[in-house]
Amino acid sequence: MTKSIRLLGALIVFVLLAAGCSPAASTPAINQATAHVLTLYAVLTESAPQQNTTPTNPIQLASATPGFPTGTPTPTPTSINPTDLPSVTPTSSLLPTPCYRAYFVKDVTIPDYYDKLAPGETFVKTWRLKNTGTCNWPANTLIVFLSGSQMDAPDSEDIGGGVAVGDEVDISLTMKAPSTTGTYTGYYMLKIPNQGRFGIGDAGNQSFWVIIVVSSSVSKTPSPSKTVGTPQPTKTKTYTPSPTATPTGSPTLTPTMTPTCPGGYPVC
Repeated sequence: MTKSIRLLGALIVFVLLAAGCSPAASTPAINQATAHVLTLYAVLTESAPQQNTTPTNPIQLASATPGFPTGTPTPTPTSINPTDLPSVTPTSSLLPTPCYRAYFVKDVTIPDYYDKLAPGETFVKTWRLKNTGTCNWPANTLIVFLSGSQMDAPDSEDIGGGVAVGDEVDISLTMKAPSTTGTYTGYYMLKIPNQGRFGIGDAGNQSFWVIIVVSSSVSKTPSPSKTVGTPQPTKTKTYTPSPTATPTGSPTLTPTMTPTCPGGYPVC
């Protein structure tokens, strides 16, 4: 192609020089020469080899994943373990306050796992609870055994009176440790006759408990007993009357008799 262009350029220069050097040349002759030159240029251009514009190694795209080269793995999203996500627990402020609800304040006696008892030992368990509901507890409120080890406690017992909203109360039960060593737990709730049970927790539906540890290394503490002594004889107070005072009277005056003279004269 480059060689043809060079040949065409030389031919044009030759024609122009020939036309310029011949004063007798006419304009039609020049035009005819120019036409021959253009025809020759067209022939040379058409016969020149055409340049191939198609790339020899085009990029092959994966038919299954457009936009990615062949052999590139498709990214897989990482799975999320639900246990790694924080759990959302509704706060108690969103729950309505129940009518009857208790709050555990403390163990007044027999704290959990603290005091070890001897097998068969009698003890008194006392809880301190607070009325955190919206209703007063009536005077006939009971503490009732729910499950676990009852430890000779009664099935139910009166708590001792009514409790106003916001007030605290100590509730006691007399129990007896089992004869076998080990750890024992008893669960309790409160109950209003004809209205059902209630307890602690946000909804007032959880139990409170007593936990004891019975150990053979602990000596049984004897229960204090009343000693009946010999009654003392009743002392009788002897009353001694005071002596009666004898009134002393005034002495009787004996009048002195004045002799009367005859005639009534004092002096005879």
